[in-house]
Amino acid sequence: MKKLLIAALAALTVTAAGTAGYSVFHATPAYAASAKAVVDQAVAAGRIGERIDGYLAIVSNASDEERRAMNEINIGRKSVYTDLAEKKGVSVEVISRLSGEKQIAKAAPGSMIMNDSGQWSKK
Repeated sequence: MKKLLIAALAALTVTAAGTAGYSVFHATPAYAASAKAVVDQAVAAGRIGERIDGYLAIVSNASDEERRAMNEINIGRKSVYTDLAEKKGVSVEVISRLSGEKQIAKAAPGSMIMNDSGQWSKK
């Protein structure tokens, strides 16, 4: 298992610039760029946060537009995680977890992050 995690981490490190986080929309249609802008504002306001499993989640009081944008980004992330997992021969959960750790590490101070126990805290 440790070898799989190391291989997956290496794969993410090599591909992180084009696959992890919001950059899952590397061939960005206009609606995806719009979703990113909406989510960025909600993250800055503390209404949406990063989970350790590599996906975004509602912290509190998100609008319908923010929920739709978050869901759009999460769908994109899942697609990237699935493709990468298939290419590297590891589970989607391994890839998404490693991506979540990277997203939390690069989150701005004050951003909301969710830990393994499901508790929200400010970074």
